[in-house]
Amino acid sequence: MALIVGLSVVVVSFSYRLNKDCLMVGLDGTSWLTYLGYQHNDRLPYAQIGADPLQGNFDAYFPVALEYLLPEALMQPFADVTAAKAFNYSIYYLLMLAAFYVFVRSIAIPWPAGLLAANLFAVLGFPGLMHLNTQTYGPFNFSPHVAQSIALSMFIVAAFWALNPRRIGWPAALALSAVPTVCLLVDVVSLGAQVILIIPATAIYGAASLLEAENWRDDILRIAAAVVVVLVAWVLGIFEYFHGLIGYSAFNFFSNELVRWAFDASDASTFWFSQLGRLTILFGLMGAAWSVWFDTGRARLFAATHIVVTLLFIPIAYGVVSLAKNYNGTMPARFEMWMWPYALVFSSVAMVQAVKSLVQLARPFLQGRLRSLPSYGTPVALAATLAAIAASNAGQALAYPGRQCAQAFSPIRATPITDVLQHNIALAPGTTFNGIVATIAGVKDKPSVGWIDLHFHDFQLWQRTGNDHRLVGLWHFGIPTLFQYFAFTTPPYYLLLTEFLSRPQDKQFRSGLVLTRADEKMMRLWGVRYVITDGGSSVGRTIVDLPVADLGSLRLGELADVNLGDYSPTEVRRVADYRSGIAALHESDFDGRRTVVTEVDLRGTLTGATRAHLVYTKYGLDLLAESRARSILVLPVQYSHCWSVEGGGDAQLFRADMMQLGVIFTGSVDLKLVFRYGPLHAGACRVADLHDMTTLRIAEGRAMPRSSRGE
Repeated sequence: MALIVGLSVVVVSFSYRLNKDCLMVGLDGTSWLTYLGYQHNDRLPYAQIGADPLQGNFDAYFPVALEYLLPEALMQPFADVTAAKAFNYSIYYLLMLAAFYVFVRSIAIPWPAGLLAANLFAVLGFPGLMHLNTQTYGPFNFSPHVAQSIALSMFIVAAFWALNPRRIGWPAALALSAVPTVCLLVDVVSLGAQVILIIPATAIYGAASLLEAENWRDDILRIAAAVVVVLVAWVLGIFEYFHGLIGYSAFNFFSNELVRWAFDASDASTFWFSQLGRLTILFGLMGAAWSVWFDTGRARLFAATHIVVTLLFIPIAYGVVSLAKNYNGTMPARFEMWMWPYALVFSSVAMVQAVKSLVQLARPFLQGRLRSLPSYGTPVALAATLAAIAASNAGQALAYPGRQCAQAFSPIRATPITDVLQHNIALAPGTTFNGIVATIAGVKDKPSVGWIDLHFHDFQLWQRTGNDHRLVGLWHFGIPTLFQYFAFTTPPYYLLLTEFLSRPQDKQFRSGLVLTRADEKMMRLWGVRYVITDGGSSVGRTIVDLPVADLGSLRLGELADVNLGDYSPTEVRRVADYRSGIAALHESDFDGRRTVVTEVDLRGTLTGATRAHLVYTKYGLDLLAESRARSILVLPVQYSHCWSVEGGGDAQLFRADMMQLGVIFTGSVDLKLVFRYGPLHAGACRVADLHDMTTLRIAEGRAMPRSSRGE
């Protein structure tokens, strides 16, 4: 059996190397790689500080800390190296192999079934077959990192099922009781928002272990371990962190304006994703039924749990995607990913039993000593799986030499536009802020566009130029953008950008704003120095005119007198809420260089600051400025309570122009502006941001409320 384990690791890992062109593909896959690349160089590991320099006006990093992701953690000693695609998948395969082994041992199923399930995961979940994408779950195509969260969930479930002091002894049980808490903390600090998805399956399958006890005393430690998880999460501020993360989001306040996700049945369950996905679910039910009938104890009880959960989940999930017309949340299949490994385990049981049955049926036809051979069901099933993987890869390599998966948004190439932008505004720790770029392209006289329209336009641009010129193609070169690709965009960012840079009829999407018109005054205020346009239009002074086959041309325009952190207004317009604030920003005589709009009382005389200088750092920003008296600066940075002031000078922070970071100070200052935001002891600032949004009634902030876009 050790030989088969070794062969499994070799065959599967080599399969990922052969299939590297199908790993982390498309816009999301490329954005993951790009994001991890610049985060590797721009963040202080393990510090929970730092702002994203390349999207969203220095908002919080997407709540993922790469130093806690297993492949990236292994690469931490190598300062300038991030994990390669095949390496990522191979490491996560090994992690899942360990998770399946621990799990099957905890419910008393023979451990080789765990190896078989891990190999099925490697080629059905991950893109482990040459020239093929994932056969069950689309997210695995662009990000293998969710496997870490799935593995941690399985460790938690396994711990609860093994947590019986009478069976393993009190010392081992007490040590094991800490596993759920440790796994939860690792999951929170590494993948943040994924914890929301881990909860249902982990709670249901873990709680089912309570039914395994022979008497109530056997459950005391399980209940205590669950209570400890909750208490530790509360003490460390994890509940507060998620409350702020979800609450301080555009989706929370403007869901009626967002286009509903175009669900189909494959978003409900892997059952509808592919034929192999359907067989996995069905085989899982068959294997679980076999365990209920023939096994005893924990294996039987867990199998029964899986049958009940699966038969309840599938119709409910299908109902959500087909009947819940106003549902705009996470697709049900994403929650199923945390229960799907158990379908693989029982599929393995079914496969092993099928092989054993075939061997038994063949015995009467065998001759001599062959008839007395034992039924090697599990080794035969494992060997057959490895042979199928190897045969599939060899067959594809021979039949289609040089063939690759369909590519999109990668590889990224430089263009005359990115060359100018990289030279003039690219950011890295220690560089001066010189402005950002906004892309207003893909509209071409269309009365209404949505994210899919822009996405297709960007794909066409990438095909013709090697660069999408909106997000990953710019971030790849360290070019900061006004655009943000993020499920938790902040309410002020969403409101102000759609209010001034889009039309009421445009269809806004949760993760990417549709920006279709240029408001030069507001763009200057937000630090937009360059604007990329198409269709023959231009904004500002044209710097580059790039011909694009079949799409006309792409133009790079430069705006003058942009806010580079040196806007120092001396007039204050105080407002009561977002409705009056947005109205003030809409007034024709509003000039951000002269006037600041704020809900804060800034009484007293203001003097214009001089020599303002903004520098990007790993912890946030450095700000230097001089003043003869009392001054304010309005920075091209999103305001948040997560910003704090360190360093010399007497300075205070406030919300300026309804979205931006304002600094009020006297005399010369040399400040460190630190952005501190993370799941441990650092989520309170987002809750304070959320409280501000409620107090300032941001949901009513439209100058002219837009009709519902949910249909």
